[in-house]
Amino acid sequence: KAHALFENRKQAIIGAHNCSYEEKLVSKYPALAAAFVLGMTEASRACSRYVVPETVAEEYMASAVDKQMKMRAVKGGVYSLSCAEGVAKGQAEQARVSALGTAFRSAQKGASATTAERYNAAKYGRVFHGHGCEHEEQEFNKFPACAAAMRPS
Repeated sequence: KAHALFENRKQAIIGAHNCSYEEKLVSKYPALAAAFVLGMTEASRACSRYVVPETVAEEYMASAVDKQMKMRAVKGGVYSLSCAEGVAKGQAEQARVSALGTAFRSAQKGASATTAERYNAAKYGRVFHGHGCEHEEQEFNKFPACAAAMRPS
């Protein structure tokens, strides 16, 4: 739990672009840091919902990264009751419809939007998860869908 707290905070501080006021806010309020990171990836369309893999290899690697991120988030392998349909009525259906809508919009977008999303995903991976490693940065540039699947916690 502490690792997730500090990873979200680190990414939010990096995303604040040296604004001391925003840095103070995300340091003080962990939920704000998590929302800031999520909003930042959604606004730049750099998350895995928007970036579509172009090759079979990239699709496999992105699914492997996504699976690893989900396993890290849910250590026991079983989601809590708050993720079940019975706890929040309609939540599962809303998520399903949202995913279908995103997939439909992704199929309709132009070449410039696709290129921009792939570039933003690779940039997100390099800035937040590259750790200064040249090999990782090359992988994120080659497979932007893998970079989009990376999560802070």
